Amino acid sequence: MNKQGTKQNLFKEEIIIMNKMAVGETVTGIVTEIRQENGKAESLVLTINNHKKAIIPISELPETNVSGVSAIRHLARKYMNRDLAGVVISEQPLALSYLDAVKSQTEKVILQVGDEINATVVWTSKNYAELEYKNIPLGMFAEEYGWVKYIDLRTILNRGDNIRVEVLETKEGETIKVSHKKYAPNPWPNIVEKYHPKNQYLARVKSLLKPGVVVSLEPGLDMLCSPYPFFEVKVNDEVAVEIVDINPDAGKMKGYITAQANRKKRG
Repeated sequence: MNKQGTKQNLFKEEIIIMNKMAVGETVTGIVTEIRQENGKAESLVLTINNHKKAIIPISELPETNVSGVSAIRHLARKYMNRDLAGVVISEQPLALSYLDAVKSQTEKVILQVGDEINATVVWTSKNYAELEYKNIPLGMFAEEYGWVKYIDLRTILNRGDNIRVEVLETKEGETIKVSHKKYAPNPWPNIVEKYHPKNQYLARVKSLLKPGVVVSLEPGLDMLCSPYPFFEVKVNDEVAVEIVDINPDAGKMKGYITAQANRKKRG
């Protein structure tokens, strides 16, 4: 073999050695695929350094519901195109454990109740948001986002958003609970000045719950109306509501729907 060929082979061997990942090593990649087998989620596929592939078996994630189309789509919403860290548990095939990476990180970075940190939003549902701080998962309920109880986090937070939070609770084996409320402006002085009990206000139906109908008085200000009115209401209907009670301490208002107000036509 000529010198040029020898150099190329040595170069290839160096690349292989550099790319080889040993058991116990922590690596980071981007989720680019979710594999399923017979309707059950099997693994996440990570792309590392734009070319190398690794899998995180579902058993190495904190997920419990992984069967069915809706569960797999939920995983896609939660993880696709997201940076994840994992500890290598197998070299052939290259497999990682997300749970081991989280455990390792929480042993290095100790968070205590009262700590104030900047966290990154990774996923939201209506009433709950998952965040991260230095690869440590955090959880925040909707009532801890601000001063208004009925709020849809999906309309406020997006993946990648950075928000200031305070650590509320840390328990071994559980997700750390945090709150943004301390840093959110308190809207209630303006609310009690603008809205008054017994007055009628125009509102839009936002959602239908068992306890009653949630209406939006203005962006970011929702109110529960109970009981249901005697006439049918649907989401996005415009209605007249009467305010019954305003409770800034509880972060909520109560009222009931008194009339329809120009139901929007549906095409």
